[in-house]
Amino acid sequence: MSDFWSTARRDMSMPLTYLVAGVVVAVLVGLVTLSKWSAKSGTASKQTQEAIQRLVTQAAQYGSSAAQDSSIVLRLLHVNYAVAYLRAAKLLASESELRQATSVDVFELQQALEDQQQAEIRLLATECPALKIDSNFSIAAGWVA
Repeated sequence: MSDFWSTARRDMSMPLTYLVAGVVVAVLVGLVTLSKWSAKSGTASKQTQEAIQRLVTQAAQYGSSAAQDSSIVLRLLHVNYAVAYLRAAKLLASESELRQATSVDVFELQQALEDQQQAEIRLLATECPALKIDSNFSIAAGWVA
């Protein structure tokens, strides 16, 4: 009788091992599938896309109002706002997600805004020499070019 039980246990251990291995593999496949399904890489959620659109729109509006202002200080203020809005949008999404959400070349817009910002800083420094910053830190930070 003891021979029967030892043979039965030995025969049962092999299918049990396969069963446990199968369950582990099934759980892993399920977790991988769920992670791929829930986090669609390369696409932003609808709320994120709307936030990106608002931020890029605000950046463009402040950039255009900076070009229309007559006061140097207001032009600099508005272009600083524009750069800040665009940088916030870039923190939320990648370049491809930004282009997909807004149909705008964000790199080109950023270059234009930063060039405008530098021009306004230079103009302010020439019009108001008392405001000009003469330090290595300001040059390295891009405040005075």
